[in-house]
Amino acid sequence: MIASIQFKPQSRLRAEANLANLIVLAREKVKLWSNLEGFNWDSSIWPTHDRKIRFLKLKERGLHHKKNIAPHQIMTSPFIDFAKTYVRYNQQKRQTKTFGLIIRALQLLETSLIELEGQADIIKVSNRHLDKAVELMLKEGFKNRQYISVALTRIAQDLGQWHIAVSNIKYWKHPFVRSESYLTVSKRDPELLRKKLPEDDALLALAEVFANGYTDVQDDEDVFITCITALLLSAPMRISEILYFRTDPLRIEKDSLGNEQLYISYYVPKNGKYVLKEIPKIMADHAREAVRRLREMTEEGRNLAKHFESAPDHFYRHKECPDVPDNQELTFDQVVNALGLETRKATENWIARRTGSYRLTGWNLNSLWQLILGEHRKRNPHFPFQVNPSSSTAGKPLRMSESLMCFRFWQVANKTTTSPVLLAPINRSFFYNRVTPQIIKRGNFESNTSFFLKHGYDSGLTLQSHQLRHFLNTLAQEAGVGIDAITDWSTRASKEQSRIYMHQAPERKGKMIADRLNLITRETMNPITKDEYQVMNFGPIITTRYGICAH
Repeated sequence: MIASIQFKPQSRLRAEANLANLIVLAREKVKLWSNLEGFNWDSSIWPTHDRKIRFLKLKERGLHHKKNIAPHQIMTSPFIDFAKTYVRYNQQKRQTKTFGLIIRALQLLETSLIELEGQADIIKVSNRHLDKAVELMLKEGFKNRQYISVALTRIAQDLGQWHIAVSNIKYWKHPFVRSESYLTVSKRDPELLRKKLPEDDALLALAEVFANGYTDVQDDEDVFITCITALLLSAPMRISEILYFRTDPLRIEKDSLGNEQLYISYYVPKNGKYVLKEIPKIMADHAREAVRRLREMTEEGRNLAKHFESAPDHFYRHKECPDVPDNQELTFDQVVNALGLETRKATENWIARRTGSYRLTGWNLNSLWQLILGEHRKRNPHFPFQVNPSSSTAGKPLRMSESLMCFRFWQVANKTTTSPVLLAPINRSFFYNRVTPQIIKRGNFESNTSFFLKHGYDSGLTLQSHQLRHFLNTLAQEAGVGIDAITDWSTRASKEQSRIYMHQAPERKGKMIADRLNLITRETMNPITKDEYQVMNFGPIITTRYGICAH
């Protein structure tokens, strides 16, 4: 009996060769991330310039980052080699922080191929597989569907241009355009519009705590949360941009009318330029106070950063540091004070985690400093910067010693002593984890990180930093500011992007138009008698120059 032979068409053979060559190029020629600790092509977890990448299957994407990855949770072979190739090859051309969207698109594409073909063979990708990926995305309920769809479109274009897919897919388009675009759909959904703006109660709670800072002594967490919120309400900014604030970011200059105008000045890495953003007059004093409080709070952190820069071989003489020579043996209490920990037990644990021994004898400032330096390098890999200066998205980062946002380790943590000898590079979780309810489990204990609950407000209150950007853009729109000015104020690339951030309610917009066209009949309220006034149910009562205003 003659054995059957399976012939491969030339298109398939060429696609296989092109894919193999691309994988070899990305694995052996591209050096991106190869200098980072823990990078290994064969690993399912890669360190990057921003955050770790995990090559997981779609259904395993929710795996906790501290859990080990089992073999069945990893992308299937050989699809995983293409996924790694695609990410590394594209990121070496231009490093971004949005590769999470690419990973999500690749996960959807792998699942689509498996469901329709039985295996994830990237060469077989066709329009129906891409359509299936979109269907899976909707089924999984992804919120950022437009951006994932754009990532899918780019994958299709690249596969076509690289002659890896045998089908003609480079002209595939995702369905979320025109009437189904994110902008159009979001404007039709009142609930989605509501979620884009901050809750009034959350803003009022933060304003009240900020106001208390004028008369009360506040901890560093309160100062950080309220002052960052005040600055984010002063001009439309991204939370990541606060890293680029110098200690004196406010400027006073003349506006086009010759009036004094307060601005906030900083570098915007996304646009690659320095900006001067106008601060509304009503927020000017609050912005000044917020900067003053933050500058005072982070002054010691900058002093520590300067010491690491100028005298890294000597122990940092902080306020509680024992006044003894660097080589003199320390007592138990002096070791505790030198490290800035609360108790002897905490000090023993800290040393044991780094040496394997709980011994507190035989230490001097020189030997303790070696432990501190090791921990410093681990926690601050990009020092003297807080972000990787070689990243294309970092732009021109500030040294920690010249940044308004220079924090010491545990400084904004509630109920924890601030370290006098370690720095902590700031990231967006500093803010997010405190204004969004988070339940932290440590053994049998649970704690809620909610800033609002800490101050006696509703534990369900939440706030996202980007909501404040939407909020300011919407207020500017209602005030009649033109879209060109709003786009410039927000440092965006186009007016189309600005429209996404404007969420004026249709009824409010209609009322404003009717009011301008004199289509509304104004109603004059009739005065009330003293007897009627006395039996009214009152809310807040305000005395004005015109009389008493009851709400």
